[in-house]
Amino acid sequence: MAESTNPRMEGPRIYTKTEIAGIKARILLAVGSKDALIRSEESAARLGRAQRGAEIRMLPGAGHALIGLGTDIATFLDRDQ
Repeated sequence: MAESTNPRMEGPRIYTKTEIAGIKARILLAVGSKDALIRSEESAARLGRAQRGAEIRMLPGAGHALIGLGTDIATFLDRDQ
C-alpha cells in the first residue's frame, strides 16, 4: 500500500469563520467521535457557530472511516431546503 499511495503530508486546511459563514449551500457534517485524524467535536462546534443551519451528526464510537451513511446522505440531498 505504501508504494501505491501518495499520503497527504500537510495538515488539513482550517477555514476561517468568515469563509464558513459564506457558504451558501446546505451543509451536512458527519463525523466520528473517535476520529484519530481530525478534532471532531471542535470541528462540529466551529461549524455550528458559523453556520447555524448546518446539520451536524456526531457518530458515537465511529472513527475516521464512516460507512453506512448512503441513505442518510441521499435523504439530505433530496430534501427541499
